[in-house]
This record gives sequence, structure tokens and C-alpha cells, in this order.
Amino acid sequence: MKDWVGGVERRNYGIRGGNGATRDLVRGILLILPVAGVLLLHLWVRNQATLIGYEIRELAERRDELQREQVKLKLEAERLQSPGVIEDLARNQLGMVPLRTGQLLRAPAAAARAGDADMAMAAGQGGR
Repeated sequence: MKDWVGGVERRNYGIRGGNGATRDLVRGILLILPVAGVLLLHLWVRNQATLIGYEIRELAERRDELQREQVKLKLEAERLQSPGVIEDLARNQLGMVPLRTGQLLRAPAAAARAGDADMAMAAGQGGR
């Protein structure tokens, strides 16, 4: 008897059966998957770098804005500490006036000790 199936396979001139085609497909997929993964990873890293760059720029702008505000606040603090400005604010906004000669100011703790305050006033008037 003759082997007809074996002869057919030999005469197919490179056409393979189902197992060979599946094996080639799996090989192709296994070769393409790492390349696709590396490309996707590259795109993700590039996107993250761009986003971080935008965030860095925004933070640098905010830092510059805060530094400008800090300089303004320091200048304002120095201006408000000058004696002329303090006197002007005390007179105009708070209604304060300079002490008159012989005027006595009692501290809240010393108000309870009225006798001590009277002695201080007497000493102030007696010296003049």
C-alpha cells in the first residue's frame, strides 16, 4: 500500500498544516508585544515629563509671585514701624493725643493700688 497522505505533505511545497501557522502567529505576537509595550511606556514617560514640566513652571511662577509679595510686605512693615507713621496713625485713626504736663496714666494693674498712683502724681507735681 501506498502512503498517499505523506506524499501530499511532501508535495505541498512549503504549505504547512494548522500547527505551523499558529506557531508563526504566536511568534509574531510575541515579537510585537514587547515592542508595543516599550512604545507605550515611552509615550507614558514623555507625557508624564511634559505634565511635570507644566507643574514646575506653575510652581515657579507662584514662587516668584510670593517673593514679590514678601518684598512688598517687608517694605510695608518697615514703613509702619517708623515713628512718624506711628504718631500719625495714633492721632488720626485712634484719636490719641500727647500727654499733658502732670497728666497721670494708670495701668490696669496699678489702678487697684490708687494710693501708689496718688503718690506718683504728688511726686510729679512736687518736683516742679
